Amino acid sequence: MMSLFGNKEGSANPFVRVEFLDSIKQTPYKKKTLNPVFNDQFFFEKKMSKVELEDSSIIFTVLDYNGPLQKSTVIGSFELDITSVYFSLNHELYQATLVLVDPEDDQAAGPSGLLKVSVQVLGPDDEPTIHDINYKKNPV
Repeated sequence: MMSLFGNKEGSANPFVRVEFLDSIKQTPYKKKTLNPVFNDQFFFEKKMSKVELEDSSIIFTVLDYNGPLQKSTVIGSFELDITSVYFSLNHELYQATLVLVDPEDDQAAGPSGLLKVSVQVLGPDDEPTIHDINYKKNPV
């Protein structure tokens, strides 16, 4: 789930690219929306030393798909330190809201959007945390 701000055209064809070390995965794009909902799961399996873990990050980039003949435009990105996730409760960030900024825009007046993610970083003997998808953090 995400929300995009200040798009000049009033809509976008957003997709999310997730980069970890030498691997890149991405969602399909959503047509003409500033509030897309992505429900994709990506798994990256890497054997790493403690030093490699401490120097690693996951980069979430939201792009606007401009068609097969044009380069996609960066809407915003967020770099997440792997160590901070691993040393969080249950080795995870659950339903965390990331504030996206455009790293290519020196004139940026602020955030370009929000991206809600859940991330787990597990070691060899760690078990993943399973969440009840029907549970609401803040029931209304």
